[in-house]
Amino acid sequence: MKILVTGGRGYVGTRLADALKKKGHSVKTLGIEKDSDFVADITDFGKISKAVKGFDAIIHLAALIGVKESREQPTRYFMTNSIGTLNMLEAARMNGIKKMVFASSLTVYGEPEHLPVDENHPLKPLSPYGYSKVVAEDFCRAYSELYGMTIVIARLANLYGPGQSGDLFMPTVLSQLKKEKITIRSLDFKLDYMYIDDVVSALTACLEYGKSDVFNFSAGRSVSGKEIIDALSKIVGRTLVVETTNPKKEKEITLDIRKAKKILDWEPKIGIEEGLRKSIGHNICENELIT
Repeated sequence: MKILVTGGRGYVGTRLADALKKKGHSVKTLGIEKDSDFVADITDFGKISKAVKGFDAIIHLAALIGVKESREQPTRYFMTNSIGTLNMLEAARMNGIKKMVFASSLTVYGEPEHLPVDENHPLKPLSPYGYSKVVAEDFCRAYSELYGMTIVIARLANLYGPGQSGDLFMPTVLSQLKKEKITIRSLDFKLDYMYIDDVVSALTACLEYGKSDVFNFSAGRSVSGKEIIDALSKIVGRTLVVETTNPKKEKEITLDIRKAKKILDWEPKIGIEEGLRKSIGHNICENELIT
């Protein structure tokens, strides 16, 4: 299959493209990175409509992902995440591409009304980022219903893994493991995390599914900030000292992944401790990480 991965040189896209190539697919990437096969912003319809020609399927990962930043730049987020997705859908329709996988987010649910959160939970996001994903999902459903496209929406939990960067809890903590004290905003949360390899297998399962649908993907259980720190302390062999700058309690969220297990025969393989070990490397010497 000839597959175009948008955001294909990003953290998830790079690993997904490699995995798909190993399965025998022909894969090209589209994104703003200079090493993409097609260098284009998804808000530029003229460029992407030319780039998508000749592909059998699109996996659409390209997006802005900062929840905090989205509150400061809502227009930019809606233009990229919502209108950019509409552009990809229309470019696919114009070029006869009938298959798309769209990477959405657990942020579409907002504050949970019940746990675990299944796919029928009301969508009440708390940020422009979450709303931009809801709008993009609506565009996906519209194109599926109006034009007969097969579009699978993957609502992904918080992801982590080796080499991840950004202003997120996991990379913030992991980048400070060699320091005497770790400084983070808060430990007072319980969130659903998913290791990068499980994200890749989830998106691959969506690609191989033959109907339009929406699925949750996660580790299937939430972990607290304290559990993560305790697990890392065990791995590195010393008690990690943590200072919090904004100890604000957040609501727990756990995604219900029974639908993906039943219909896609998918399930996460990497638990939190194994995932953390893989993220920092196995070689520990004199309480320092060998990277």
